[in-house]
Amino acid sequence: MGEITEFNPAALPIPSKLVQFEKRANAAIQLLYGSYDAESGDLTKQRDWIRRYGELAPVLASLVPDLDALARPATRAEIADAIKAPRANFHNSGKNVTADTIRILAECIGSKEPSTGALKLAVGRMIDDLEFFPVTKNALDALAAMTAFLDHIRYGLASLPGWHARVAQALTESEREHAQYVARRAAQAAYARSLQAPSSAPHQPPTTAKGRQRT
Repeated sequence: MGEITEFNPAALPIPSKLVQFEKRANAAIQLLYGSYDAESGDLTKQRDWIRRYGELAPVLASLVPDLDALARPATRAEIADAIKAPRANFHNSGKNVTADTIRILAECIGSKEPSTGALKLAVGRMIDDLEFFPVTKNALDALAAMTAFLDHIRYGLASLPGWHARVAQALTESEREHAQYVARRAAQAAYARSLQAPSSAPHQPPTTAKGRQRT
């Protein structure tokens, strides 16, 4: 067996636009999942969530036109092309994948009227998860999961501005309470120091009732 003598990073494939979309979408979903904990959490969690929201703002904005493009219904030709990918990938299926297999699969997928995004994501999911050419149930399950995934992203993008307002309000309240706490602790510390400090007034011996110093 020959040895690899040189590694050329340029030979690696660039992640497809769909893969990049998935990464950005997953980041948005993770931000959504953390929103409730941030709103009800402590000052540190709230500050961290607001910081991450600001960092992801360009990503969130870029997802909107991508979702619109991926929502277009897939054509018959696109469904046929989508089936070619697992057919080429699962070369170990051999003679088991017949023309009838492809026809049934294409008809069942077409009956669901999938979007181009759900179709492409479903194909990628099956290639990642399965070991053999998918039967119809595999394809329909993947299609349903990816349709739900895209719907969830759209819901998340619509919900995140509201969550941002709520977390920002909670952060303002937390910072106010923290400032009050710090002020109280400072006042308590100052009072404790005043009790420990020696009196600056000189000591005067006690006097008698007539005003003479007692000896």
